[in-house]
Amino acid sequence: MKKIILQELGVDDAQALLQINIDNKEYFENWMPLKPDASYYSLQGQLDKIESIYQKSKNDECYSFGIFLEESKTLIGNVSFYFVQRGPHQSCMVGYQIAEKYTGKGYATKAVSLSLEIAFKKLHFHRVRAEAQPENKGSIRVLEKAGLTREGYARKNLKVNDEWRDNICMAILSEDKY
Repeated sequence: MKKIILQELGVDDAQALLQINIDNKEYFENWMPLKPDASYYSLQGQLDKIESIYQKSKNDECYSFGIFLEESKTLIGNVSFYFVQRGPHQSCMVGYQIAEKYTGKGYATKAVSLSLEIAFKKLHFHRVRAEAQPENKGSIRVLEKAGLTREGYARKNLKVNDEWRDNICMAILSEDKY
């Protein structure tokens, strides 16, 4: 496995982000509850996405990082923190996407692990949670290897492709690892 780095996406990354989304459209959308509209698959759509992430990050609502191969600077996916809760919760949900041709090589596990360092050391979350559909065994394994613990099972929790799907609920606390 080649070394990866996480970094915030900038306007210079829009074309690479567009290409990864076009190349992996069917693969990514298979797990998405909300399918992007056609404008998402345009350069302007990706620029809008980057700007939205920047604004949400500035407002402490969401954080997203591109996953890049360090040597070539090739974008291979992204990892994000959603549903940010501050105050007594200090929590968020982590989600990620890796281009299909890079799956099964350890990149997702490394990216989630690196993102957890950011979540706990820089963003000062106490708890990071994740959900994965039971049939998505690869994603469950990634989360387990990154240190998340199974906490529950949510029946018919999320509608994906017009079908209610179950989710395995997982989490990690700052004191578990950091």
